[in-house]
Amino acid sequence: MKNFFLIPNPTKDTDFSVTSRVSSFLHEKGATLFAEAQYASRLENVIACEVGEIPGCVEALVVLGGDGSVIHAAPIALEKNLPLVGINLGYLGYLTVIEPNDFEKMALLLEDEVESCSHIVLNVRIIKQNGRIIEQTAINDVVVGKNNEFSMADISLTDITADHLSLDYRADGLIVCTPLGSTAYSLSAGGPIVDSAVDAFCVTPICPHSFFSRSILFTSKTVLRLTNESRKNLPHAVNIDGRNMHTLLPGEFVEISVSDKRLTFLCAGSHGVLDALRRKMLISDAKQ
Repeated sequence: MKNFFLIPNPTKDTDFSVTSRVSSFLHEKGATLFAEAQYASRLENVIACEVGEIPGCVEALVVLGGDGSVIHAAPIALEKNLPLVGINLGYLGYLTVIEPNDFEKMALLLEDEVESCSHIVLNVRIIKQNGRIIEQTAINDVVVGKNNEFSMADISLTDITADHLSLDYRADGLIVCTPLGSTAYSLSAGGPIVDSAVDAFCVTPICPHSFFSRSILFTSKTVLRLTNESRKNLPHAVNIDGRNMHTLLPGEFVEISVSDKRLTFLCAGSHGVLDALRRKMLISDAKQ
């Protein structure tokens, strides 16, 4: 693997010192590097190229930043059918497997000594009263919840692939997450950690007003519908990957299913859910 498209993070790497070290190392090892013009102008031996014009020779996206940076770059990876590799400039960096000074792992990319890890993503369709449909992709999670800190959300959860069986929730909201997103908001709400090899997705309630507060795991063939059933005729909020906010009026609903596309990461060195928990969540090895 010799051709990469760099996606820097000027907020976390304000002077581009880390990005420069990474790009210099890859270039010295024989890599050809591309980046958007605004970034290429600040780096040596990097070819200016806009996202919409990424050449066919590019074999992977190299994202510098934290988990948010990786999620932001994911639509590009999905559109271009390119794998991602993250270099961690964040605090936790669950999705970024290489530390900025770990040149040994970076060298593995050039030597093709890496494995690819495929992750499911979610199709999200928001159905509005006027018939308009908003379609987006979720990498981590979709949250449907209250739009007011002093109210509760009333949400009907329906499996439209199983004779429209439903559960009604009064809660702060519901989190629908991928295995990748199971270590994010869903984990904080008491949800399980789901291995990315599991072809399923999870629904976790947020502070439900009920004795039933368990998460539910659904197969990848399930299509779920979350409907705003507000008793006070209040709008709810739909939040996709913590970035894209939409209003869900009473009677409107969201349909969520697993996409045919997969998001691929390049994994250098140790990987897997237990290794990630040990490294990123600071869970110690029992043998240490």
